Amino acid sequence: MEKKCDVIHVGYPKCASSFLQQVVFVEHPNIIQIRKNHRALLFELRDSAGSSHFNIDNYKKRFFSKFSKPITENDKIIVSFECLSDPQHIILNDKLLAKNIHKIFRDVKILVVLRKQYSIIFSI
Repeated sequence: MEKKCDVIHVGYPKCASSFLQQVVFVEHPNIIQIRKNHRALLFELRDSAGSSHFNIDNYKKRFFSKFSKPITENDKIIVSFECLSDPQHIILNDKLLAKNIHKIFRDVKILVVLRKQYSIIFSI
């Protein structure tokens, strides 16, 4: 079975990313959450958008070789990484980042959780 990523969760600050990562994704028996063990590769993906040295095939091979357990056909792979959208981090070329994500993960679904701006004030 070919490995594929099903969902990329790009978490905005103060919009329940930690809750999803620490409660929802962890507790679901068929979700394989990609977060800590892929951190360096996810930073590389973000930081190399627009670089002519970024090798998509090599990146994809390294990304999918880091799984710690076998993937079954019922498993859903979810990447949850705030730094792919975090406005506190400068992403110099977000259009190229989106294109690279598409080239690497093809038909992945993007999950963006938004929150009323007014309610964010009370959680800071």
